[in-house]
Amino acid sequence: MCRSFHFQRILTLLLAFSMLLTMTLPSSAHAGEETEADGKSYDPEDFVNNEVLAFYEDGSTEVYGYSSDETLADGIDELTSQDDILFVQPNFEYTTDAVSAKTADDELFSQQWALYNDGTFEMENEENDYPVYDDPFGQPSGPGEWINPWPDFYEGWPDSLFDWYPWYPFANSSQEDSSVLHSVSGIDINAQEAWEIYGNAETEKEETVIALIDTGVDTGHEDFGDVFWTNQDEIAGNGIDDDGNGYIDDVEGWNFYDGNNIIYTGSEDSHGTHGAGSIAAASGNGTGISGIVSDGSVKIMVLKALGGRDGSGTTSSVIRAIQYAEANGASICNLSMGTESYDRALRQTIEDSDMLFVISAGNDGKNTDESPCYPAGFGLDNIISVANLRPDGALHATSNYGQLNVDIAVPGTCILSLTAENTYSYMTGTSMSAPILSAAAAMLSSYAGGLSAAEMKTILLSTADAQENLSECTVTGGRLNAGAALSYVREHYETLTAKDLPFTDMEKTDGAYEAVRYLYENGIMQGTSATTFSPDSGLDRAMAVTLLGRLAKADQKETDLFSDVENGTWYSGYVGWAAENGIVLGYGDGRFGPSDPVTAEQFGLLLERYAAGRGVVFDSGLSGNVTLTRRGAALAFYDLCQALETAER
Repeated sequence: MCRSFHFQRILTLLLAFSMLLTMTLPSSAHAGEETEADGKSYDPEDFVNNEVLAFYEDGSTEVYGYSSDETLADGIDELTSQDDILFVQPNFEYTTDAVSAKTADDELFSQQWALYNDGTFEMENEENDYPVYDDPFGQPSGPGEWINPWPDFYEGWPDSLFDWYPWYPFANSSQEDSSVLHSVSGIDINAQEAWEIYGNAETEKEETVIALIDTGVDTGHEDFGDVFWTNQDEIAGNGIDDDGNGYIDDVEGWNFYDGNNIIYTGSEDSHGTHGAGSIAAASGNGTGISGIVSDGSVKIMVLKALGGRDGSGTTSSVIRAIQYAEANGASICNLSMGTESYDRALRQTIEDSDMLFVISAGNDGKNTDESPCYPAGFGLDNIISVANLRPDGALHATSNYGQLNVDIAVPGTCILSLTAENTYSYMTGTSMSAPILSAAAAMLSSYAGGLSAAEMKTILLSTADAQENLSECTVTGGRLNAGAALSYVREHYETLTAKDLPFTDMEKTDGAYEAVRYLYENGIMQGTSATTFSPDSGLDRAMAVTLLGRLAKADQKETDLFSDVENGTWYSGYVGWAAENGIVLGYGDGRFGPSDPVTAEQFGLLLERYAAGRGVVFDSGLSGNVTLTRRGAALAFYDLCQALETAER
C-alpha cells in the first residue's frame, strides 16, 4: 500500500496552507524579478552562487557567474537577448540519492540479498560490528551504537499506523519487531538465472559501456578487475589532447567536478565506488562481493560530476558528462542523483540522447506524480525511474514512488558493495537501486549484440515480477527480474538481432545488405527516401565527406576555403571539418564540387586519409575514375569500420 491515505492528505493540506501564509510580495526591482524558461519561473535566489547556465541552439552550455544580484539581473537580460541562446536557467545543484552505510568484511556474498535472497538476511539495531553511516558523506557511529537512522521521518505519526503500513524501515508485522530488518525468500533480482543464461550465450557478447555519472570511483579497489572503460584514442600522461575532444589525458574518463582527469579523489568517492561495485565487482575471486556482470563484456565509464563533502554537482557538470559519454560510445547512463528543481537544460540533453538513462527516483518518501523529483521525473521514453525495495518486499520508507513517474522497484536497502580504500559498506537509497538495474540493462544489450534504449526499457519493465503492494507505487507494479529479462532475450534473440532494413530495393541476398544495415543502424548512411536506398545511384562528393563526418561524430566547422561550399548547408560543416584535418583538398582552383560524382579512387583516398589520422593503415582496394555507386561506397565504408574496430581491440 502506498501513501495515499487520509492522514497524509491532511498533512499535505496543512503544509499547503502554511506555505500560503508565509508567501511574501516581491521586494526590490532586481531582487524580485523572475526568469522564465519552458514555463518555469525562477527567482533570483534560485541562481546558486549567482551562476547562470545558458543553453545554446547547438546543445552546448556555458555557465556565467555574477558578483551581485544587480549584475546577475543585468547579465540575464543580456544573455536572453542573444539569438543563439535558446534559454537561460540556474546551474542547479544535484545531490546523491543514498541514505545509510555499514562497513563490512570480505567473502560477503551471503550478505548480498539483492542477488540471492533465501530469507535469512537481516539487520538489527545496536548489533553492528562495524561503523554505520547515516549519510555516506558524514561521520559514522561506532560499533554497537547503530540505531534506526530514520527516526525523525516518523516522529509524531500514530503508532496504530504501523499495524498496517508496510513502509516502516524495520517493521515486519508488528512494531515490537521494528528493531530488525527482516527478509523474505525470493525477494531479489533473480541473478542466478540471469548468470546461467548470460554465461551460456552461444554468440560472442558485445562490449557494452555504462556511463556512471556520479562521484568518482576507486578503480584500484582490491575487488575490481578489468571492468573499466579506457579511451583508446588518448595517450596517457603526455599532456596532449590526442583525440582532439577537448580533454587532455582523459584515458580513464574525466572529472567534470574539478575539471581534470583525476577520477578518484578519496573518501568522497565512496558513493560512486559503491555503485560501480554493484555493477561489476570481481566474482569468484575469493574476495569481497560479487558484481552483477564482471566478465569484461560490460565496461564502466567513470565520469565524476559530483563531489565535495556533500556529494553535490551542477547542471553544467552533469550535462558535459552526458555529452562526453555519448560521444565516447556509452549506451547506458546511470544517474544516481536528484533535485526538486525542474532543469530544462538537463531535460533537453537527455531527450536528445540515444542512451538509456537509469535514474534514482529520490529519497523523500514522496509521491512524485504530485511532487516530481528530477531528472527521474522528466517522463522521457529513454528514462527508467527506479524505486528502493527492501528485502521483505516493501518499498523503503524514504523511497519516492508514483504510479506514473516511477517505473520499477529494485533492491536498494542495506546493499553491500565496495567503498573507498579497499573497504566494503552497506548503503541504502535509490542511488543503490539504479546501478543494479543499469547492470541488468547492460547484460541484455551485451547478450543480444546491442539493443536500443527503447528495447532495453521495454524488456526490463515488461518482465518485472508483479507485487500487489507495488501496484499503486510504480508503473509496472513490480520489481526487477533480471533472470526473466535475460530469458526473454534468449527466446527472442533472432527477432531482436535481425533488424530488417526499411528499403524495398535492398534484398537480404544482396552482397551489400549487411554493410548497408550496419551503416544504417549506426546512423552513418541513410536511404534516398524512407523506403529506398538506391544502391546503383552514384555518390556525390558532399555525401562522401558527410559519411566520414558521421562516423567520426565530428564537430562541424564552417569554412571559407571553397567558393562553391555555402555555409549553413547540410554538408558544409563536415567539409570544413574534413578540410581542417587534411582529408579533403578540393580541386586546387578554390572549388570543392559538392554535387560532383565521387570516383572510386577519390573515395578510397578519403577513407585511407581518415584511417591514417586514426593511426590505422587501411587499403580500400578502390581505384579508377568510374563513378562510385552507393552500394560500392557502403561496402568500402563497412570495411573501414571493421578495420578501425579491429585496430581498437
